[in-house]
Amino acid sequence: MRGRKGMLLASETLKMIVAVICLGFLIYLLVSIYFSNITEKNLVEANAVMSRISNIINKALSPDFSTEKLTELTPAGWSIFSFIGQEKPNSCADLNCLCICDSIIEIGLIDRTQQKECDSDGTCLIIQNLKEFEEIKIGEADDPTSIEIFKSGSWIGVRKI
Repeated sequence: MRGRKGMLLASETLKMIVAVICLGFLIYLLVSIYFSNITEKNLVEANAVMSRISNIINKALSPDFSTEKLTELTPAGWSIFSFIGQEKPNSCADLNCLCICDSIIEIGLIDRTQQKECDSDGTCLIIQNLKEFEEIKIGEADDPTSIEIFKSGSWIGVRKI
């Protein structure tokens, strides 16, 4: 009798371990799918905003352009960056560019730079005569972010309003 009870215990323990592993995998899979869909949705929104900015930049090439505002930017939580210096995303091809992507949190253990983040999960627009500006964080729907695109001589500038 003793041997039989021990066999049942081992069998049930093995089933429980397999069930926990399967549940862990299922949770991981669902979370991955969720965040993949969120990132894809945010990238579509960022591309739409970048298209609006591109239209304004094309208008800025005319001599009579001075300023234009862009309101209710999306996706919330992402940021607008200017890449003017040495380190730029690959999509900028060593030219000045404006990018919309998620801000990274600098952690010493992770080798992830803002340029890599904008390259992989962001959208960029090459603007050769772009003035450098500080990161502009895009706010939530209850606190929308607006920017102003202006022309200063031959330079194109962007600022939060």
